[in-house]
Amino acid sequence: MGKTILGALGILAVLMVVWLLYKPQESTRTSGVSDAVASFRDAKFEQAERITIARGKAAPVELKKAGSKWVVASSYAYPADSEKVDKILKGLGEIEQGETRGKSAHEEFEVDAKKGGVITAYAADGKELGKMVVGKSVPGTGIGSTKIFVRFGDDTTIYSVESNIRSDAGLWNKDVEAKNFLLKKVVSIGDDQEIQSARLVRPEKPDVLVERKLKTDNGIAARREDFHRIAEDVK
Repeated sequence: MGKTILGALGILAVLMVVWLLYKPQESTRTSGVSDAVASFRDAKFEQAERITIARGKAAPVELKKAGSKWVVASSYAYPADSEKVDKILKGLGEIEQGETRGKSAHEEFEVDAKKGGVITAYAADGKELGKMVVGKSVPGTGIGSTKIFVRFGDDTTIYSVESNIRSDAGLWNKDVEAKNFLLKKVVSIGDDQEIQSARLVRPEKPDVLVERKLKTDNGIAARREDFHRIAEDVK
């Protein structure tokens, strides 16, 4: 009788080992994850065609795809720094669920409507891909890493995650500023070339002309920089 029981227990132990070795792989998504978090993690941010970044009382910054390039649509469709935009999208795609910090301390973690920065990405058809409210940051667990407090979509739950998205999206100031995303270098001039004149055309403001003039003296050319403004009212 005792041998029979021991044999049955041995068979049960073998079956348990086999089950542990060959059981179907479970989903990497942990149980209890909210729909907002799951939707954000599943979003294909690389397919985004428009991004809005809002914080404070300033008008939201709108970045929009124009062909293969990005423009700052909220600033007269001026060319945007595509590397910065790509960095934002990459940062959004790399965010994973972090540590839960509760649902009520929005002001403490600066994920409220007053201080929180809102980043929203949209697909070509205008459908929202994902939205995140970014709050304050603290030093991360690694060297040079940063931890930020966030909310996903309209979910009230606060999470802390390791990410540089707060800095990448220019959310360090009280108000978001479009100038942080403008393409600074628009013209590339070779070392063997010289600029003789340049005209700055500004929306709803007078043009500004900068010229280089040559002054001759006894047949010898002497170069002189002469900044000539043709605008009547330049500020």
